[in-house]
Amino acid sequence: MDKPSMSFSDLKKLYATTKIFQDKKVELCYSNDIIQVKSMKVKDKKEFLKCVELKDDEQIEKNIDVLIEKYCMDKNGEPINPKKLVENERQQLLVELRANSSDLSTVTIPHQCIKCQHIQEFPLKTDYIVVNNFKNPEGYDGFIDLAKDRIKVKLGQLNRQDNIDVGEYIKNAKLTNDHDTKIVFLAATLKEIYIQEDDVSIPVDLKIAEKVAFIENFNLNDLEKIETYFEKIEDYGIKIVLKEKCQKCGEDTQEDINVIRFFMN
Repeated sequence: MDKPSMSFSDLKKLYATTKIFQDKKVELCYSNDIIQVKSMKVKDKKEFLKCVELKDDEQIEKNIDVLIEKYCMDKNGEPINPKKLVENERQQLLVELRANSSDLSTVTIPHQCIKCQHIQEFPLKTDYIVVNNFKNPEGYDGFIDLAKDRIKVKLGQLNRQDNIDVGEYIKNAKLTNDHDTKIVFLAATLKEIYIQEDDVSIPVDLKIAEKVAFIENFNLNDLEKIETYFEKIEDYGIKIVLKEKCQKCGEDTQEDINVIRFFMN
């Protein structure tokens, strides 16, 4: 009796329906939303590496958008919008996606000892990867009172779409000096604006150009309130820190591993 044959389509279907790596639940470092991260296919990693080799920053960001939308789902199983994520969350998901797509023990990180210059490769360990969640600075709740408490603004980190809007505004307005561009970035951090009237908060919806005009009319004290808030924010997000001993001279060695470099391994 002839053995039943399978087509290439059958083979792909069989592989696609075999659960090799389980989806991983990840808490985003800024919003604290829970995201399901799937495992990535070789062809998608290959496309990303092409962008990295070309050193095309804009295309790299677009490719990260594609990877997040394709492999990261919200609690309802729907693709998340990568443009609503702040940069630290995008970096976090890129690391988690790479880590959930292969056995990390097979990934090695090359490192050169600062003392003896010996180069060696260390197997990646999960405890190299550390995530610190965002926290408002002590004494702050994210809101700032302005104009003698008549106006309240909620401040927030810039997400991908904010950065696109800011870049387009700076380009169209032909801004070149640091002070002008800083004002635009600060204006984009005004996530919500309320007018306080008789214990009632009335929301005001402004476009980026209107936010810039608004912040340009601040007195120096109110502008300093916003700057101080961001200055007091502690570092948060994902870090990959290699901590080992040099096999040649025994020196304790430590190195922060770049996210893109980690993804490329």
